[in-house]
Formats: sequence, C-alpha cells, structure tokens
Amino acid sequence: ALAFARVGQYELTHVDGRVRGGELGADLVLDRVAPADVPGHRAVFVGDARLVELKRLLAAAGFTAELRAGVLLVNRAVLVRKVLDNNSGEPTLRIDGNIGADYFAIRKLLYSKFK
Repeated sequence: ALAFARVGQYELTHVDGRVRGGELGADLVLDRVAPADVPGHRAVFVGDARLVELKRLLAAAGFTAELRAGVLLVNRAVLVRKVLDNNSGEPTLRIDGNIGADYFAIRKLLYSKFK
C-alpha cells in the first residue's frame, strides 16, 4: 500500500521499482521490486520551508519558538535551521539539540509537514 502525504494541493508518495524499456518509441514500464530489495528512503523535504512559517507551526502545536540570526530556537533546547545538503546542494532542514521528548516531537511535526 502507498502512504500518501499532502503537500499543499498535492498528494505525494514514494514508489519503488525498476524501469525497463525506453528504446526509441517504446513505452517505459515500472516493474515491482520486493520490499527486501528497497534500501529505504532518506527524508525529503518538499516545498519551501520558511523559518517564519515553521515558527508559527511550532507555536500552534504548543512549542515556544524564537527566530534568532536565521535559526529557530525551540523550547530553549532544539535548534532548527535551513542548510544546503552536501550531496544535492538543495536546501534542507537541520534539527539539532538534546535527544529527548521535545526533540522527537519537533522532528515528527516538521517531518509530517514537509517530508
């Protein structure tokens, strides 16, 4: 079964398979692969996650969030910032802080909105 996530007006999901075909004029076919052959997925953030919007989202969920010098300080324990991914060069979110209930709740909230 596919697990869809709503992003704005769109619904997105991961699809795993192998593409075959592609010869001139031929259709491409996506073949299924066994779940054991799927290496897993890295987090993918879709859309432009603006820190001001993240601050509002976190505040609505009951967290205190302060924007300081381009970094969100959440509950005085967790930092959220936008950084460039080393591999793709695309902006992504980085979450730093003490591992605990706040860290995991903040990460879960952000992933549910932007992953």
